[in-house]
Amino acid sequence: MSSSNPASQESLSRSGRRRGARGRGPLARRDRGDPTTSRLRLWRAAWVFFPAVLLALASPGAARAINLKLAIIPPEGTTWTDFVKEAATRIEQDTQGRVKITLYAGGQMGDEVDVVRKLRLGQVEAAGLTGMGLGALSPEVRVLELPLLIREYREAEYIGHEMYSTFKTTFEKKGAVLLGLAPYGGIYIFTQKPVSRLSDIAGEKAWVWAGDPLAEVIYKELGVVTPVSLSIIEVLPALQTGMVNAFYNSPLGVIALQWYSHAKYIVDTPLTMAFSGFVVSQKAWDAISAADRAVIIQRTNDLIGRLTEQVAEDNEVALRGLQKRGIRFTKFDPAGFDEFKAKMDTVHQKLVGVLYPKSLLDLVQHKLEEYRAKHP
Repeated sequence: MSSSNPASQESLSRSGRRRGARGRGPLARRDRGDPTTSRLRLWRAAWVFFPAVLLALASPGAARAINLKLAIIPPEGTTWTDFVKEAATRIEQDTQGRVKITLYAGGQMGDEVDVVRKLRLGQVEAAGLTGMGLGALSPEVRVLELPLLIREYREAEYIGHEMYSTFKTTFEKKGAVLLGLAPYGGIYIFTQKPVSRLSDIAGEKAWVWAGDPLAEVIYKELGVVTPVSLSIIEVLPALQTGMVNAFYNSPLGVIALQWYSHAKYIVDTPLTMAFSGFVVSQKAWDAISAADRAVIIQRTNDLIGRLTEQVAEDNEVALRGLQKRGIRFTKFDPAGFDEFKAKMDTVHQKLVGVLYPKSLLDLVQHKLEEYRAKHP
């Protein structure tokens, strides 16, 4: 549309010449040498460039992959290791490769005390731990493994579920994220001779897990005079040389770690119900997106559910297998059991204020009473 006003046409003509001059004439050369004008051009370019960069960084495909080094004690070929590998694969698939898990099984990262130390130093980001390792991070959790407190597997499963949120908080205070608790069966005492009284155990060269305050107090109450303190990966050589002749573990653990050929008897009353769990360092967890955390939580819950069911079954099979290998059950006589029970009750009270507050012990006992009332 043309203007009928000559003045306007003249103004437009001059305006056009001025705009053109910025692109072609002497003024343009002065602009290119003007630092202020150059900075303005850089700012205009930045406003175009930076949003594109931000969009690229925000896209899922551009996220930096996070590799979690996961350490566990069970060796290759066990239920634990097989299920953990499957869960790791699923997590990598569901996060489209943003979270990868590298598994170090069979004590490659050392004993659980070593693993916990490496977790704190950032040398590993995640771990599957027994009660011993969990307690090294948050001592309160050992209340679940007090001797003769939890009687059978279903009680352990119930208590683990009920107490999870409580322990999740205690672990957070120690810089770790507890992803779940899984019972892994009764812990039995294995010996070279029959046991009917505590005095039958007192003189044995009994293994105690080095650095485990719960086991140390239990052994003291059992009257073990010279416990042999070793890491779990040192036990098999000690059994082979006769340095140790009595030990404790689950039936499945005894077979997986190849300890079974060094025992003749198993005390028929489980000393305790053992727990395990998965933890991730808080620093590693904070580096993972909320969406990917949700995937990890879901897959870990699935893993714990599968482990809980399968390990219960595997322990039963292992117990029968040990009997077939010639290991015989031995049991306390009535007076011996009463003494055993009284000593183990003493352990509960001795560790109040050392590993856990009395209120926590009371809470677990209350929940057990509730469960037993519903499942007589």
